Amino acid sequence: MASLIHDKNGTRRVQFVDAEKKRRTIRLGKLPKKASEAFRLRVEHLASAQRAGVATDGQTADWLRELPGAMHERLVRVGLAEPREALTERTLGELWDAYLDGLTVKASTMTAYRQAADAMLDYFGADTPLDSLSEPDAIEWRRWLSEDRGWAPATVARRVRTAGQAFARALRWDWIDTDPFAELKGGPTANPDRRVFINREDFARLLDACPDNRWRLILSLARFGGLRVPSELEGLRWSGVNWDEGWFTVVSPKKAADASGGRRRVPIFPEIREALLQAFEQAHEGEDLIFAGEYGLALKNMRTQLQRLCDRAGVSRWPKAFQNMRASRASELVRDHAAACATAWLGHSPTVAARHYWSASPEDFRRAAGLTQNAAHLTAHNAAQHPSAPDCSDAQPEQQTSNGKGFTLDRAPECDTMRNAKVGVTGLEPVTSAM
Repeated sequence: MASLIHDKNGTRRVQFVDAEKKRRTIRLGKLPKKASEAFRLRVEHLASAQRAGVATDGQTADWLRELPGAMHERLVRVGLAEPREALTERTLGELWDAYLDGLTVKASTMTAYRQAADAMLDYFGADTPLDSLSEPDAIEWRRWLSEDRGWAPATVARRVRTAGQAFARALRWDWIDTDPFAELKGGPTANPDRRVFINREDFARLLDACPDNRWRLILSLARFGGLRVPSELEGLRWSGVNWDEGWFTVVSPKKAADASGGRRRVPIFPEIREALLQAFEQAHEGEDLIFAGEYGLALKNMRTQLQRLCDRAGVSRWPKAFQNMRASRASELVRDHAAACATAWLGHSPTVAARHYWSASPEDFRRAAGLTQNAAHLTAHNAAQHPSAPDCSDAQPEQQTSNGKGFTLDRAPECDTMRNAKVGVTGLEPVTSAM
């Protein structure tokens, strides 16, 4: 049996009896309690296999292979592991090949990872030995991405983070002794300059410019359903639409590893219903995929097609159009509903929403100021309250009424009346009993 000992200074160690009945100790340092207990169990398995003269189980063998070099060496010293072979000099190209081959991610994510790999290989070269890279090299590469390549800060941050993940894996594989990216921060991954709230007036013009209901449905799902486009459109099914209860099921490939399997329910918002109903009526018998047949998705160049629709509608091209639509809906939902509902319907956490999605719209400012009219009504309202008066002898209008506010302003006295009025004997102050 192996036992876990907690020292007074906060460090921990594992003790066990080896095959020769000698007590052995493995010092863990200030490893967290849960991790220390897991380590103790692995040591117990290794010691039991050693005493019985049998091979270790597969899980323990895999754990032993993945163990960092320093900790593996401690097991070697107490006889529970064999020394590893001397490290073979690995190159940067080999690291990226091995790291990317081991990933299981969607196509767009893999594209972003390959961009990080290409940027690093362009700068350092594929034949660069991994152990020759240091933290100053990593810092200089980050500067090169920002200044020489001119990438946006958020893009640089994502590429640095991806490189850090690759080098962390190299450390686990014992390909390197130190990780040059361990302490390097990429910077903020959110770019406020590209966060645009898409107002409903402009979006209505965009819908009017759509060539068919297919595009109206795609855009409505993006702007009012908050779906990720195109990844969350592909899995939409008629069997997942509950017309009676008013919701439909969305499956997110991005969240497939979650306990929910990436599934969430989204309300059939009034802004979505008409386009969704029309698509249902046009669907062929037995067709379950919503985007099938004439609604089939051509996933290539969707952004380019959307930009053409913006030009046709006479609205500005948004920096990240589909994400801007999703973010705009996220801001509306958290304003009008509980945050728990808003985040559950869109499938993200409050932390992510606050960092990348939520923003204040012009309507939010008007609402906060108690001005619920639109901009045109406000302009007319201000003009009614403050007409131009080029000559002091011109009187103000007899009555001014705000649009829908329910209050009126009486006619102001003429300038001459005020100028010729005389002060009474009691002066400006009211008479009091003391006087």
